Amino acid sequence: MPLPEAMPRRADSPGPGSSPDSGFLSLLLGPSLASSCGYFREGGIPLEDAQRAGHDHRARKLRLRPYQTLLEVGAGWGSFLIHACREYGVTAYGLVESEDQASYANRWIQREGLEEQARVDCAEPRDLLDRVRYDRIGVNGWLERARYRDLAERFRSLRGLLNDGGILLLEGRERAQEGQPDPIGTGALAQVFPDGAPPSLTAFVHQLEDNGLEVQDVENLRTHYAQTAGAWVKELRRNRDACLAQVDEPTYRAWLFRLAMTSLLFEEGRASFHQVQVSKRGDRVPSPSPAQREAHG
Repeated sequence: MPLPEAMPRRADSPGPGSSPDSGFLSLLLGPSLASSCGYFREGGIPLEDAQRAGHDHRARKLRLRPYQTLLEVGAGWGSFLIHACREYGVTAYGLVESEDQASYANRWIQREGLEEQARVDCAEPRDLLDRVRYDRIGVNGWLERARYRDLAERFRSLRGLLNDGGILLLEGRERAQEGQPDPIGTGALAQVFPDGAPPSLTAFVHQLEDNGLEVQDVENLRTHYAQTAGAWVKELRRNRDACLAQVDEPTYRAWLFRLAMTSLLFEEGRASFHQVQVSKRGDRVPSPSPAQREAHG
């Protein structure tokens, strides 16, 4: 299936901001430029290995195969989308909230020679409704920035974009308990997580089930996210001098403190991170389902 036509720039798209071209984010995230949760098969493995393992973990849950169509909502700088095209042979379309992200991701796609196979636009899923459907949809962080009252609309949009028999993989952080304050969205940490408290896993599941979707598998990756944030702290410390050539000392220290606190909060269970594999209600999804854990082969 060909890629959809390029989307016009949204009037409410965020303006220019930091990008890997500036150097600081490259030093923080490492060569993969993955800002999602890594997968640590064992403690102490390098960040780059954990992020590649995280990409493959997502791909297994999505049951990616050559010639499938993949939509990634919250594609970031393009790391997983490019990995999925290169390693699994899918045709992929990414949605981001920043023109900087779309521009950088598309340049990276061109460097990889994948421009006929992948593209990223600054748009939202609702912009695609009634235009195209996808075999697989991955959602990274997009739902955690939604208010509870907006979840129903977002799940209806995702359902409308998913082919019959398709798989939807949701991932992101949640508050540990509904009704409890979100420790990451308050105080000084709100400067890094400005969207505030996300809903709980219970709220996500309640809303998706009320909107024609069905949970196939849930995996708690809280400790993996704690290790990912801890690895970002190590990257900042290891690259301190190079970071300070890109940002001032207060900015550097703020990132160091907030990521260290994030790692601690997830380690202590005061915030959660899950992957949820979803299908349309009643669909026959690819076997085996739930997706096999790596420990089970």
